[in-house]
Amino acid sequence: MLKLINIRRYIFLSLIFMSFFSCAVVLLKNLVSPFFGVLKDLILYFLLFSSCFSFSLKEKSLDIKFLILLFIFFLISSIGILLSEIFYTQSLFSYIYQFKIDLFYAVTIIIISINKDIFSKRFITLIIKCFIIVGFFHASISIFQRFFFSYYLGLLGINLAEGDVTLGNIDGLVIQTQGGNFRSIGITSTPMAGAELSLISLFLYAYLSNNKWLIKTGVSLVFLVAIYCTGYKTVYLTTAIFLVAYMIRAFETVIYKIGSVLLFLFGMLSVNTLLFYNVFKSLFPTYAEFSIRLRYDFVKDVVEQRSDNAFCFFNCTYGFNGNYLEKAKGSVPLDSIYIYVLSNFGFISIAIMALLYIFTYIYASNYKIIIGEKTIPIGLYSLLFFSGNFFWNQPFINFPSGWHVLIIMCIAYVVYKNENIKKYSLS
Repeated sequence: MLKLINIRRYIFLSLIFMSFFSCAVVLLKNLVSPFFGVLKDLILYFLLFSSCFSFSLKEKSLDIKFLILLFIFFLISSIGILLSEIFYTQSLFSYIYQFKIDLFYAVTIIIISINKDIFSKRFITLIIKCFIIVGFFHASISIFQRFFFSYYLGLLGINLAEGDVTLGNIDGLVIQTQGGNFRSIGITSTPMAGAELSLISLFLYAYLSNNKWLIKTGVSLVFLVAIYCTGYKTVYLTTAIFLVAYMIRAFETVIYKIGSVLLFLFGMLSVNTLLFYNVFKSLFPTYAEFSIRLRYDFVKDVVEQRSDNAFCFFNCTYGFNGNYLEKAKGSVPLDSIYIYVLSNFGFISIAIMALLYIFTYIYASNYKIIIGEKTIPIGLYSLLFFSGNFFWNQPFINFPSGWHVLIIMCIAYVVYKNENIKKYSLS
C-alpha cells in the first residue's frame, strides 16, 4: 500500500512540475514548434488520468464516483453541443476546444478527491515549496523583463527596430505596455497570469517561511515588485488586502472577508450597471471605458444572445463565445469568470456559483493547512482570489494561474475533511 501511495505522489508531483514547465516554455516561444502545445495537453491529460487509474489499483476497479461524475459531465456537455448545433450552427471544433478546457479542471478536482490519502503534511510541504521556488524564479524574470524589455523581445525573435511588433497578442503571448512600460508576464503568457502566480507564491512564502526578517523582507519585495511590474490593478487590490490581513493577524479573518465582499460587490455593480462607470468616467476616462464599460457591454451582449433562445437558462451558447478562437461572427470575449459561466453554462450556473460563493464565505476560515507551528489560511486566500477575479478576469483560461489556486484549495479542503474524520472517529 505504501508503495502505491508513493507512486501516486510521484504522478501528482509530475503533474505540477509539468504545469510549471509548460509555463516556462513561453520564454522560448520562437524556438518551440506549435506542435508542443498539443503535446503538452496530451502529457497533462495522461498524468491526470494516470493518477485516476493508479487509485483504481487499490480497489481493483475504477472508482464508481469518478465514472459517475465523468459520465454526468459528458452528458451535460453532449446536450450542450446538440443545442449549439441546432440554434447556432457553430463548428464542432469550437465545442471540442471549450470542452477540453472545462474537462481539465473537472478532472483535476476529481483526482484530488479520490487520491486524498496521498496528502501527508510532508508531501503538502513539498508541493508548497515547489510553488514558492518556481514563483520566485518567475518573479525575478518578471522584473528582468520590465527593465530589459528590448532584450527580452530579442529572445522571442522580435525586433523593435524593424517595426515587427504591435500591442496585443503575439504568437500566444500577450505583449502590452502601460504608461510606456512593459507589463511583465514572467514565465506565463499574460500579465494577469503572471501577477496571480507571484501573489500566490508570496502568500505561501509569507505564511510558511522561517527566514529571518531581513531575508523574508527581501524575498517578499521581489514578489511585490514583480506584481507591480505586471500593471494589473485587480491583483494590486487583492495584494493590498492580503498584506493588511497578514500584518494585523488578530483581525485576519475579518479583513479577508470584508475585503472580499467589497471587491465582489464592486465588480457586480460595475459589470451589471453603469453606476461606477458614471463615477469614474470623468476622473479616469481610460479605466472607465476599457475596464468598466467594455465589460458591461460584453455582459449585455451575452444576455441578449440568450434572451432570444428558449434554452437560455442552460448552455445553449457553449463554446460559441470567446476571444481565443476569433472565428465565430458576433463572438463575445469571455474575459471574466462571470461572463464565461454565463455564456457557456447559463443563468442557472450563475445561481450555483452564487451559492458556492456564500458557502466559501461561511466556511473559508476552516480550510487551512497547518505545518508545524505555521497556519496557512488557504480558504481565506481562495475567497479573496474568487472575489477579485469573478467579475474582472478569467484566470482559468490563462493556464495555469487559476489551476494552481484550485489545487491548493482542493488540498486544503481534503485536509480539513480528513482531520474531521479523525476527530470524530469512534475507533
